[in-house]
Amino acid sequence: MYLPQASAGLFEQAQADFPQIDIASSMIIGDSLSDIEFGHNLGMRTIFLEGDEYARQHQKPGAQKAVTLADRCFATLVEAVEGLMQARANPAKV
Repeated sequence: MYLPQASAGLFEQAQADFPQIDIASSMIIGDSLSDIEFGHNLGMRTIFLEGDEYARQHQKPGAQKAVTLADRCFATLVEAVEGLMQARANPAKV
């Protein structure tokens, strides 16, 4: 499920619409500290998108905290998906 801005209200609505959502097996992928804090506070796994070299030089406030709080970090969404697929194929190597 895609939530454009992480908010408890949106997530609660999603859970009401889709009761099969399991927070423990869910994850959030985001590019801001608020995204990562949101997922962390709900007990989700979190992935922070750091961006390319230019983006890292012009990071949003709180980006360094997001890096330390997130479970994993990747430069791009494509790299995150590839990393997750690789981890799923080889769970012992994660």
